Amino acid sequence: MLSLYFIGGIEWFWILLALLILIFGSKKLPELARSLGRAFAEFQKGKIEFERELRAIQEEITLPVREVKSTMEEMRSDLKTMTAPIDLSISKASNVSSQESKPSTGVLKELDNSQKILQIAKTLNINTEGKTNQQLKEEVKKKLEELG
Repeated sequence: MLSLYFIGGIEWFWILLALLILIFGSKKLPELARSLGRAFAEFQKGKIEFERELRAIQEEITLPVREVKSTMEEMRSDLKTMTAPIDLSISKASNVSSQESKPSTGVLKELDNSQKILQIAKTLNINTEGKTNQQLKEEVKKKLEELG
């Protein structure tokens, strides 16, 4: 019994081959090997097809996510572009009002540009109906602080 532990890998192969010849016979052994080869090839084809389908499903899922992310980045960029004049005007107004008791008319004209404020408020999904420019400015400022 101890001698079984000292049999190497190639010896086990010859023992297995001898057993297979005894069980199946020398004529059926090539046929058995062919059928095992075909089964293995079918398994590989199925595996490759499964991986291909899995990649297609993954692409279907990730494509809309990429599109949404791209759209959001574009919107964020557009929003920054649209709100930059208001941020500049607000900072100028706060600097001027802290330095003087009365702001200059140029700063007031920039702040009172109702079309820009209205466009920015609509872009930020702020309800603009029945609100004054001052109310819209305050809501735009709050919304921009929320978006950070």
